[in-house]
Amino acid sequence: MIFSREVSDVAEFLKQFKSIKYITRDGSKSYRAAINEALPNAIQISDRFHLIKGLAEALNDDVKRNFNYFIINIKREQKQPTSREIKPISNKEKRIIEILKTYNENKNFSKTAKIHNIDRRTLSKYVKGEYSLNLKRNRNSFLKGHEKEVRALYERGLKKTVMVLELRKLGYKGNRSNLAEFIKKYIEEKDKSIIITKIKRQKLVNLLFDRGLSDLGLDSEDLNLMKKFIKENTLAKLILKISLEFRILLFSKRPNHLDEWLDKYDNIKELSNLKSFIRGTRLDIEAVKNSIIYDESNGKTEGVVNKIKNKKRIMYGRCKFSLLRSYFFNTNST
Repeated sequence: MIFSREVSDVAEFLKQFKSIKYITRDGSKSYRAAINEALPNAIQISDRFHLIKGLAEALNDDVKRNFNYFIINIKREQKQPTSREIKPISNKEKRIIEILKTYNENKNFSKTAKIHNIDRRTLSKYVKGEYSLNLKRNRNSFLKGHEKEVRALYERGLKKTVMVLELRKLGYKGNRSNLAEFIKKYIEEKDKSIIITKIKRQKLVNLLFDRGLSDLGLDSEDLNLMKKFIKENTLAKLILKISLEFRILLFSKRPNHLDEWLDKYDNIKELSNLKSFIRGTRLDIEAVKNSIIYDESNGKTEGVVNKIKNKKRIMYGRCKFSLLRSYFFNTNST
């Protein structure tokens, strides 16, 4: 344990150990520079724990960027309307019914119009059925002709900002609020046959950290919904595939396949954080390839490191570094 992460301090510390042949580290630029200065002949190995953690965190941010807090899985089922869902008769409709009832009794236009104090032309429209009960003006909307596309994007559980970007490709010129109003009016309220089952986005994130579907704590019904979601959602399937392929690659002993993996997933526009991870990997490519070639890793010590960091945060601002060192090494140094 040393007191600093500065290049000069780390290099000075490492110069005491000239016999070191292999050294594992995270992706820190300062550590890389210090090792190059103090131990230029040592083989630097990027730690697999930090590589997997870095990729998982990048994909985690991309999941948050592309998916709502809930992953939405929609099942279509017929639903009988309750008494509250049955639309009540408006006052205008009641009046028309009364007028038509009077007309059917006497079959006289003038008499019926006089009784209800309406124009004969209006009565003629009622008799012919040429009237509308909709008092609101219908406005033309670009989305009205693309309800199928909007529904498909909505059922994928995408954020409305992402949906707007997809619809722009079709010529949509509106904004997010217009889209939100359209969804509420023509999808959520109009189609009462849709029942929405929701699973938290975190369940998808958990799969990035080397957990299986059986470890998610879902009941059998929700587990089947999760499997269905992954199968039908192209982006979710791709994210999990990227994570799995990288973990397999790290233990494959085939460093040349790393270049293929980087090129394969470098230009996916929805995954901007993955692109940043790939850029950082290219900058440290030799050490990352060494992590595939060699077995050396400091992953087993990360549990101890996390414990040290936890104690450091507790002591922050109140105690000196010497006390932290003494706590773990049981020394009397001050």
